[in-house]
Amino acid sequence: MKTIHKYAIPIKDRFYIDLPKGAVPIHAAAQINIPQMWVIVEFPDDKTNVEHERQWFGIRGTGHPFDGTEGQHVATFFHEGGALVWHLFKLAEV
Repeated sequence: MKTIHKYAIPIKDRFYIDLPKGAVPIHAAAQINIPQMWVIVEFPDDKTNVEHERQWFGIRGTGHPFDGTEGQHVATFFHEGGALVWHLFKLAEV
């Protein structure tokens, strides 16, 4: 069954999250001032042996250096009451 789950994300140049295998990031936003990412996951009927995979992400702020290797854009979101604007990318490789 496909469901959408939420994961807290750090504001770091590069980070990883161990997600269920095949998970697809679809959105990011700050919820109660905590950066979050929403991900579509598909769980088997038996959730006791869910396989995970490490997915790498990167964050760039508006006006920060950007060299084009950041990968696929996932979302742009506001943080700290809109004072900061972040751009979340799913990195192809690290």
